Amino acid sequence: MIVANMHLGIWWIWIK
Repeated sequence: MIVANMHLGIWWIWIK
């Protein structure tokens, strides 16, 4: 899922 991959990237930055 490409959309999920993009969401994961945003989450990674948000959690940092």
